[in-house]
Amino acid sequence: MLLSTTKLENVKEVKGIVKETAIYSEKYADSFRSSVEVKKGGFLNIFTANTDKTINEAMDKLSSKAHDLEANAVEGIRIDIQNIVSNSNDYITAVTVYGTAVVI
Repeated sequence: MLLSTTKLENVKEVKGIVKETAIYSEKYADSFRSSVEVKKGGFLNIFTANTDKTINEAMDKLSSKAHDLEANAVEGIRIDIQNIVSNSNDYITAVTVYGTAVVI
């Protein structure tokens, strides 16, 4: 499956818009380690790793949905990332990816 953030050339058929969301909730240990990283300053490696995992999960789901539509590519992919801190200091990362499923 070809995944692209740009418009693809030689599109033979448009199958439709595809959208998927993946949500990751951090474990208590991760939340504790990330609070230590926040206090130190600099890059927050735990958040980065978990966000990357969540993006990959959403992209895998998007690819599967496009495949179900008999598309072999998704063009114009956009990624929306939202990090949420709940009242109990739980960290939740929500990633939504969307694009146009096409046949090339």
